[in-house]
Amino acid sequence: MIGGGGAAPRAATAAPVPVAASSSGCSLPAGSQDVSSVELSPPAVVGWHQVGNMEVPEAPATLGPEHESGGWFYCYQHSPGGALLAAIDVWASGTAATAGQVARHLAVNVTPQALGSDELPPGLSLAGYQFMSYTPRDAVIEVVFDVYDRGDVEVTTPMVWVPGLGDWRLDIPASGSVSSAVVDPSLAGYVAWRLS
Repeated sequence: MIGGGGAAPRAATAAPVPVAASSSGCSLPAGSQDVSSVELSPPAVVGWHQVGNMEVPEAPATLGPEHESGGWFYCYQHSPGGALLAAIDVWASGTAATAGQVARHLAVNVTPQALGSDELPPGLSLAGYQFMSYTPRDAVIEVVFDVYDRGDVEVTTPMVWVPGLGDWRLDIPASGSVSSAVVDPSLAGYVAWRLS
């Protein structure tokens, strides 16, 4: 799912694979839709938990994830902070599962191109993020990871709110991949967020 080029415009494709629902439904109340709350500093979390080979932030009673089923984490708050935690979880899940497995559980608009067999490298850790856009329906977030052999790499992550699930999902571009690029180690322009 990670590619080197820009995201392609959406085009007509084969019918998407149905979205997997959480095992017991999502019930976190919606939060503020004001993206300014996370544009300068990370949202408040209660701790970090292991997903695949990564430590990821969590706030189960507010931002999410509210539920875990079979190693997959679901139910993030309808808010910018919820979208951010869900986006981070998508890539963390990719350190332990194939792109196809991640797409089936955590994405929409799943096309054959997205159902690859690649896994992300194990040496990933969260470094920061930047919101490119946010509406109550969708968000585009550049999530930055410290990659063991490449330095800091941003992955442009489009997320969409799925009302029927009450959850955020990765909105896979028609190309089947999202763009990524190495960024300056200073993280200028990004909100730094590392496990301390």
